[in-house]
Amino acid sequence: MLLDRLGEGVNKTTVYRLLDRLEDDGIVHSFVGEDSVTYYAKCRTCSGPAHTHNHPHFHCTLCNTVRCLEDEVSLTVSGGFQVMEAQVLLKGRCAACS
Repeated sequence: MLLDRLGEGVNKTTVYRLLDRLEDDGIVHSFVGEDSVTYYAKCRTCSGPAHTHNHPHFHCTLCNTVRCLEDEVSLTVSGGFQVMEAQVLLKGRCAACS
């Protein structure tokens, strides 16, 4: 979608390299949506490679929008595992489509 919006003449490799750099710098975070599509969103409280958000993402199955939700996700995992990152994708209908 981003490459389509930027138009022809933009090098795809350069765009992906820039997105990786923005993620490393704590400017954006990425998450995997439906069909293994990677989405990027602006970080609010991150600095550098240590991303400090734990929020779900929502995919509206009618209008196909994908967005970050404000809710925080907290998981307790037994067995001595230390969770460093979790990705939660919720699917349904957004407020505009309900």
